[in-house]
Amino acid sequence: MEAQISLALDVFIKDINFFKEEDLKNPSFLKFVNELSKEIFTFSNDENLYKAAKFLDWYNITNKNCWYNLERIILNKKDKIRPDFLLKTLDHIANQNEGTMELYDLYQYLFWSEFFDKCNNSEIIGLGYNLFISQQGIKFQ
Repeated sequence: MEAQISLALDVFIKDINFFKEEDLKNPSFLKFVNELSKEIFTFSNDENLYKAAKFLDWYNITNKNCWYNLERIILNKKDKIRPDFLLKTLDHIANQNEGTMELYDLYQYLFWSEFFDKCNNSEIIGLGYNLFISQQGIKFQ
């Protein structure tokens, strides 16, 4: 199932300019979002987790189960996901003001544990920015 969802995510990401707002209300699209939400737990490929986060962000998916399940799989696989994919995934989570403090605490812990040491400066700056905007948003909620 992961391979089929990955192919569908590729199409959605590549062809985002062809989708209109009414397409996002189509029952087939909503069914795909629900399937993604359920199947994301089975993803073994880091790139597919990143593609899922990008899709959820770019299509402004408000389905809380999708975001929650994405967070849970990241928390469960934190030691097995490549650092660069973790950082890129956080970009999309933070863009939508998603993620709990548990998730952001994990990223802070991994940063201080030198998990991201081999990442480039741009990715590290992105991590700092995402942690900053998430912390600022929490103070005002």
